[in-house]
Amino acid sequence: MIEPTKIKFSKRRKYLSISISINGEIIVKAPIWFTEGEIYQYLEKNKNWIQKKLRLVESEREKIIKHTFTEGEEFLFLGKKFRLKFVEPDFCYIDVNNLITLKEDRLIVNEIAKRSIAKIIKDFYKRKALEILEERVKYYLNEYETIFKENLTYNKIQIKENSKVLGSCSRKGNLNFSWRIIQAPLDVIDYLVVHEITHLKHRNHKIFFWSTVARLKPFYKSDIEWLRNNWLAINQFLRD
Repeated sequence: MIEPTKIKFSKRRKYLSISISINGEIIVKAPIWFTEGEIYQYLEKNKNWIQKKLRLVESEREKIIKHTFTEGEEFLFLGKKFRLKFVEPDFCYIDVNNLITLKEDRLIVNEIAKRSIAKIIKDFYKRKALEILEERVKYYLNEYETIFKENLTYNKIQIKENSKVLGSCSRKGNLNFSWRIIQAPLDVIDYLVVHEITHLKHRNHKIFFWSTVARLKPFYKSDIEWLRNNWLAINQFLRD
């Protein structure tokens, strides 16, 4: 028998739903008039789907890297792996505050940053994410104007820390991105940018939305596939 982790009843809900969290929790949301017997019957009816999703979540969780910040450890940046290298202050190629930089296949960090290494790397990724996302948004807004003869405008770009999604577009026209997307290849980042700027024009995911995405990023489906295969590992990077 399938045992739910949580059952949430709601007066407003009309239908029963099941979701599987990244921790493998089985969460049931049900209208308030549903009985426990009916819920367990529904779970049993969908047992195969639930078990398949649990196996998938477990497989995805195995991809999550718990970094120990030891010499030679690999960090993903723009789809490439960089090995952590600690250097003495006199030999560290300067990036910001003399602490961290990327060089060839190395993520070079000043020895004096060891005590706060997680924060140093996270702040570095955030800075780079904002820099690259601003440039890619500008590029694709220009592409949109060239293709559709229309100018799209946004309010501001925001780099998010604890977002559960990698990108979103608010009603106010804010383009929100998780800084963790900077781990993905540039093609995938471009897809996310195209997806969100298209929401400035189309607020839904109907046919006109996807046809616009396809004009701007013809091979976007492979980017979606990459995100499906790597989303959990990307989204759990350096979480407290």
